[in-house]
Amino acid sequence: MSTGLSRYGVEAPTVVRAPTTDADGLKICPECGAPIGGTLGTQRIAHPTIRDDLEADELVTHGYRCNRHPSWVVLPSHPNELPDGWASVEIDLADGRSRPVPVPQAEVGTA
Repeated sequence: MSTGLSRYGVEAPTVVRAPTTDADGLKICPECGAPIGGTLGTQRIAHPTIRDDLEADELVTHGYRCNRHPSWVVLPSHPNELPDGWASVEIDLADGRSRPVPVPQAEVGTA
């Protein structure tokens, strides 16, 4: 997603949250409550704070995103919900908690 600062080469960190569900069991954005069900796929996290001994300007993950915000809000799937070929790294979420998020094994060099 592009913000006004992107024209100067500045990219805001991605807001990363755990997905949540509403009373009907539909996946929603915890920031605004909007449905996010149609956005499942590969997402990018800019400037993540990684707990593992890794550093990255960007992580590829699998999950949802909410498009109703001025900068990216990404809601990664739980790593146990993915097929072979994915690993996980622990990152800090926007709410101060940390949790594992899925990343392609090639991104982190695990087999």
